Amino acid sequence: MYMSMAALLSACASFDEADIDAPRPLADFDATVYIDRQWSKNVSDSEARYFAGLRPTYAQGHIYAADYSGVVTALDARDGSVVWSIDTGLRLGGGPGVGGGLVIVGSREGEVVALAADSGEERWRASVTSEVLSPPVVAADIVVANAI
Repeated sequence: MYMSMAALLSACASFDEADIDAPRPLADFDATVYIDRQWSKNVSDSEARYFAGLRPTYAQGHIYAADYSGVVTALDARDGSVVWSIDTGLRLGGGPGVGGGLVIVGSREGEVVALAADSGEERWRASVTSEVLSPPVVAADIVVANAI
């Protein structure tokens, strides 16, 4: 059943705020989860400066992070120690994406770089049509990078 635009607008116009229930007060409760920071590490301030699509990601005991200046870093999730750190030589805009044993980042120059997740060794580079500003995705041995 379809409603005409006039009928829809008429229905909206007849809405009475008195029909709205007041919000209920929040219930008191005892917290069941407490956060205990184990470690903290700053790998870059590029996110704040350049609004890049660079977000850390977690996979198999490691946290992978990239910065605008091209450095990709793998941290041990247990203690924050640096497992490896590689300079790609690119201005990064998207990543890292992780999957299939790879860490994938994309650049503002339209390059996609795949690094070995365990060592940071470069596996391959590919050119795309334009800058990559979001994390590439890896699934079933296929890498998808969204270029502008």
